[in-house]
Amino acid sequence: MITKKCAVLGLGSFGSQVAISLASFGHDVLALDIDPEVVESVNSKVSRAVVADASDKESLIAAGAKVVEVAVVGLGTPIDASTLATLHLRELGVEKVIAKAVTPDHARVLSKVGATEIVHPERDMASKLALQLRSPNIVEEIPFFEGYALFKVKSPPKLWGVSIAQSNLRSKRGIALVAVEREENGEVKQFAAKPADIIEKGDKLILFSTSTIADEVGGTGWL
Repeated sequence: MITKKCAVLGLGSFGSQVAISLASFGHDVLALDIDPEVVESVNSKVSRAVVADASDKESLIAAGAKVVEVAVVGLGTPIDASTLATLHLRELGVEKVIAKAVTPDHARVLSKVGATEIVHPERDMASKLALQLRSPNIVEEIPFFEGYALFKVKSPPKLWGVSIAQSNLRSKRGIALVAVEREENGEVKQFAAKPADIIEKGDKLILFSTSTIADEVGGTGWL
């Protein structure tokens, strides 16, 4: 993995988790927040933690944000702070700026001032929770193109010990099993599905099918 110089601006619950996760993956992380207590809380877990006003351009320069390759703007409200931080980062030449949006209008403003990617953690978490309540077997659903989606699904008991070829998911249900996610020795791995592969208890199956099948595969008794 290539180590990148990253900055995370705003160390609320979202920003702190992003900063700590990036550092755990070996990236050089600069974490900034105006609150000394939250800065101290991540100080030992990132490369450098600085008390700074992320909406002030000179403060960003002094903190070293000018040399980062990727910046995550985790500031929420007031939205002018995240907007200014995003604008300043782009003016400083930061190539990739990922900004957290709290409303659709906020997202549009962030795009206008140069954010290269917008994330909606609250909205996405709510959607994920709703999906889990509706379809307890589905771990994740990713819309692919109109009418189709990728699903990450807990392997059902009826398929444990069965090969992918024997599952007959494609011929009987029109479902393509494209990959399997499995934990081995504490490490989560994904591998492309081959006909002879045996499905095990605890596997997550990556399925490709029509979006309408979500309620079926997400139920506790599918198959």
